[in-house]
Amino acid sequence: MMTNTMRLEFAREYRADILEEVPGDGQICYFPEAQCESPLLVRFTLPDGASWVGGFGTGSLAARACTGVFASPSPTRSCLVSRGRAYLVNVKEAGKTKVLLSELVVQVVADVPAGVLLLADPWQLHAFGAAGLSWSSNRIATEGFQVLSADERLVVVRVEDPDGEFEDRRLDVRTGQFV
Repeated sequence: MMTNTMRLEFAREYRADILEEVPGDGQICYFPEAQCESPLLVRFTLPDGASWVGGFGTGSLAARACTGVFASPSPTRSCLVSRGRAYLVNVKEAGKTKVLLSELVVQVVADVPAGVLLLADPWQLHAFGAAGLSWSSNRIATEGFQVLSADERLVVVRVEDPDGEFEDRRLDVRTGQFV
């Protein structure tokens, strides 16, 4: 009997481990270059065993700000979110790491069938493909929304209207436009 399994995460050619403390050798690449009070520390390890540690500055102190390390559509890039600030990390070349969104990313969703990583801030949705930013939606909400699902055609988001009622809206996953 054959089962159909759906991949919920992109393939990656590295391992990423969040560290609780500065490694003993103290060798850290800081992003941005200036050290912050409590950066998110992550060790990236390549298949050949080579590794490096990055210290990633934080974006927001808001309680809903996301933190985590996520596989991206490129197997050698990671999307790292440090208290809402999103970075595109080139795992093979740390110096090519750049800020994707400066603060308040609240949700990250891998849409493997569409080949995009979706990053939600309280107002807009942003799609990143293997080549970088694919699109940013128009404003979806005034106080926030939640991505409910995503597939090869549509992204479904839930928005609360001013009366406290919830409404589901659909966006084209290729363009970010409402359908």
